[in-house]
Amino acid sequence: MIKNNVLFGINDWLFLYNGGQNQFDYLQGKKIVEDESVNNFVTNIQLRSKYCEEKNINFCHIVFPSKPVVKKRYLPDHYDNIHSLYQKYYKSHIGNNKNIFYPLEELMKLESSYSTFFKYNTHNSDHGYFEIVRNVLKRIDRDVDFDDYIDCLEEKNVAGDLAKMASLNAVNKEIFIKFKPGFNIYRTGNRDFIQGNSNDVVVLHNINSLTQKRLLAFGDSFLKGALEFLKFYFKEILYVRSSFFHKDMIENYSPDVVFTSNAERYLCNVESDRVANNFIMALYGDHDFKPSRKYADSFSALMSYKFYPHLYNRWLEGVEEELKDPNYNAS
Repeated sequence: MIKNNVLFGINDWLFLYNGGQNQFDYLQGKKIVEDESVNNFVTNIQLRSKYCEEKNINFCHIVFPSKPVVKKRYLPDHYDNIHSLYQKYYKSHIGNNKNIFYPLEELMKLESSYSTFFKYNTHNSDHGYFEIVRNVLKRIDRDVDFDDYIDCLEEKNVAGDLAKMASLNAVNKEIFIKFKPGFNIYRTGNRDFIQGNSNDVVVLHNINSLTQKRLLAFGDSFLKGALEFLKFYFKEILYVRSSFFHKDMIENYSPDVVFTSNAERYLCNVESDRVANNFIMALYGDHDFKPSRKYADSFSALMSYKFYPHLYNRWLEGVEEELKDPNYNAS
């Protein structure tokens, strides 16, 4: 059964059906990924890798495996003839570029112990995200180890975006990873001030981080979900919802690490970085965009890191004083 673009699978597992990407048409081979998309993807990754190598920046592009590919066993019989878009169309064209991470094997291996996706949600579970983050960080830091910081596992009854889309009044008991206390993390963003999720930005700063590294992350909601685990490792994170590689933002922010990413379904159609928008100016002059002073000051400070360090440092001093306050609400 398909209802409101949600496919009902075995044991009531829910999957996003087609949507804007028509993902099941591509996963089943009814539609074919065009050569232009493959060439755009490969060229994007090559140029991003080259740019970051020249700037001495660690870089990785993450392709988040599709839920139907990982959870294929829960698809109805006539939908089980699907194939990974990345493996079918892109993998052979990447060559020896080591800056691509497609963690299908890692997620499939973990499936024997924990579900890597939530039942009623498009996105990964805590264990799925944790496995992806653990492996991608080992590419830049072989010694990274989060295990000592895990407090416990806890179960919660949760719904999900797919259940809401299908108008289901249903919840499922899911497992969440809870970390030990001691991480005071400053967070702000513009999500409450924009229509939809275009131009979404998140700023995170952690005075108790495992490293002093700073991350700039370009991607969709899957990468945004991974921030909940990346924030323990990085001193500072600037997340930008964009499929493009914005060199001006990289220059201004001067990160130690750049991640770009996409959910696998976006491989149906990949645009070239040559047609990227000017993200910094995207909302300039929009009278409906009225962000909080906290967000506006934070975004301005991060964009001032390289060329106006006195502005960044003034912001940073205030943030870290706030985080040191024993009454600070870390939630």
